[in-house]
Amino acid sequence: MVAILACCFGSDFYSVLCQFNQLSLSSFSPFYLILVSFILVIFVGLGFSPLGNIRFGGKHAKPEFSWLSWFAMLFSAGMGSGMLFWGAAEPLYHFNHPPLQGTEGTLAQALTAMHLTFFHWGVHPWAIYGLTATTLAFWGFNLKRGFHVGTVLLKQPRLNATATEINRFGRPLLYAGVEQLTVIAILFGVSASFAMSVLQLEAGFHTLLGWSPSGLWHLFWVALFAISFLMSAINGLHRGIRLLSYWGMIGSVLLMCSVCVYGEKLNFSVPFVQSLLQSLPVFAGSLPSLSMGLASFTDPLWVQQWTVKYWSWWIAWTPFVGIFIALISKGRSIRELMLASLLAPSLFSFLWFFILGESAIALQIQQGNGLAVDDNVQQVLFHLLASIPQVPLLSVLAMGLMALFFINSADSATYTLAYLSVPQATISTVPPGILQIAWGLLIALLTLLFLWMGGVPLMQEVTLLPVLPFAMWLVVVFGFTLRAMWLYYKRSSNGTIPHKR
Repeated sequence: MVAILACCFGSDFYSVLCQFNQLSLSSFSPFYLILVSFILVIFVGLGFSPLGNIRFGGKHAKPEFSWLSWFAMLFSAGMGSGMLFWGAAEPLYHFNHPPLQGTEGTLAQALTAMHLTFFHWGVHPWAIYGLTATTLAFWGFNLKRGFHVGTVLLKQPRLNATATEINRFGRPLLYAGVEQLTVIAILFGVSASFAMSVLQLEAGFHTLLGWSPSGLWHLFWVALFAISFLMSAINGLHRGIRLLSYWGMIGSVLLMCSVCVYGEKLNFSVPFVQSLLQSLPVFAGSLPSLSMGLASFTDPLWVQQWTVKYWSWWIAWTPFVGIFIALISKGRSIRELMLASLLAPSLFSFLWFFILGESAIALQIQQGNGLAVDDNVQQVLFHLLASIPQVPLLSVLAMGLMALFFINSADSATYTLAYLSVPQATISTVPPGILQIAWGLLIALLTLLFLWMGGVPLMQEVTLLPVLPFAMWLVVVFGFTLRAMWLYYKRSSNGTIPHKR
């Protein structure tokens, strides 16, 4: 329906969509800020509480993937392509447009730019992903109810009820509505990421070879990506998705180290690094005021336009990333998932944005307004890499990484959508290849359609459509889950829950 409206009404539909989302974000900004802050507090508290000892699949369950494979898949599916897109652009934008009062001066502007970027890409989004994954893994592996966001609606007559019994005692109408909302959120979120990857890849070719993007190039890249991620998805978690995640992580470290060694450095590089490290405790102390939108912003709408919109996008991605992380987390404890999803990705994000952002800011100071972040965000990374002649293939590596990260996200999404499409799916269910192909083709078709109709801005607005009802539903899910976890923990401690290997 949304695609039909976009085709029929074009710019008018986009205008109405923007107004609707603007009204939604402005009216519910306090709700999003409070929700995400509480999610972080609850996730950390849950991990360090006695409930953190609960192991997904029972106390004798063994992890399916090694720590390295698990983290690589978790990171690549969560925000790999987004970090490539915004790694240099967001710190540079905040440097050019400092939003906090009292940040005059180059050093202060650079520090503020880093802090705000760390804030948007640090522990908060991973808390959203992690708590959702914890919820779904608990209901799926421990209570045997499947990895569905609406699973709390299913009445279970006994602890180890079969899928048929669960279905018979469920609330089919409301459950179906929640499932449809989940599918729509996954489709729109992955399609938006697909569109950004295509545009950034085209920007790379434009920077390197002078090729101008066109509708035919959109079709070529979408078709090539679709074939690639469908082949990977059909190969399954162990061969396709896991291997792509490995290569994505290796390539990211190589790119980051190359920029760190050979990239442009600020004239005050050493004092800047010292100031950044010294300011981290101050930044940590400012997290509560930033999280609640109470900092001294120069523009009162900045929180709504940046933080609230970021939280909305992370929530929009939660159905896909949360389900996928849950599916690969068997054998891990709640505490392990909390620590791994908060600390490791946040530390990597810190290094990534610091290295790419510092180099972009240094290049901006050297070239004046040469990077033009306001006009062409997708080309900022390639302008930065083009300034490093010592490593001539860095732009090619970046384009390869963009393709890898998106293919990994897309094949994870098609795997998840296919799993949700299997009636009465269980823990051991492997989605049929034909379902993965069907969902992959639909993602490719939506991406191509929205690229032709309005590009990334339209896709970003479309992505926000299901966010508000889904965010409200998450509150219900987390409430039911905490109660179910406490009951499960008490019964497990009393020895009334059988743990099978």
